[in-house]
Formats: sequence, structure tokens, C-alpha cells
Amino acid sequence: MSDTINSEIKFDVTLDDKNRPIDMKWSAEGSGVEGNKPCNAFIISVWDHLNDTSMRLDLWTDKMTVEEMHQFYYETFVTMADTFALATNNEEMAEDIRDYAKTFGEKVGLISS
Repeated sequence: MSDTINSEIKFDVTLDDKNRPIDMKWSAEGSGVEGNKPCNAFIISVWDHLNDTSMRLDLWTDKMTVEEMHQFYYETFVTMADTFALATNNEEMAEDIRDYAKTFGEKVGLISS
């Protein structure tokens, strides 16, 4: 019998009267970050193996600037490439994702070519 550990990830979202996020915080047991931490955006993707589809939740506050959104997406693309390589051992496709991230970063002015 193996030991298991449960960990909880929480997002606390305050909405305005039109159901738009105005304040968001997150916390995760075992993350090394204690308590609720503020954030201005998050993307959660979940694979539903019963229905063979993904579900996602994308939220951001009006405090998130366009420049921050550019950086957030750039870093998300790079992380997706790393995760894809680790999960599939398909470094060739992961490199394609990294190439796209580089192109994206150049086009939005985050990195120079």
C-alpha cells in the first residue's frame, strides 16, 4: 500500500455586479508560498478523460495590463512546451511550441530577434 498525499489549490475570485473579476487570490498547499497571494490572471486547463475533451477557465482582472498579458502568454507558451516535452518525450514538437513562443515574444516586443 502506497502513501498518498492530498493537496488543495484554491482560487478566490471577487466579481463586480457584471460578474467580471475585480480581485483574485490563490493559494496551494505545499507550494512553498504561504497564505493567499494576489494575481491578476490565471489559465486553468483540465483534461476530461471521460468525455475526451479539455475544459478551461481563463480569468483576468482589469488591473492586468496588455504588456503583462503579453508576458503572461509568452511564459505560458514556454511552460507548455516544457510540460509537453516532459509528458510526451516528443522534443521535436516541444521545440515547435518554443519556436512559436519566440515568434510571439518578438511580435509583441518582449524579445528581440
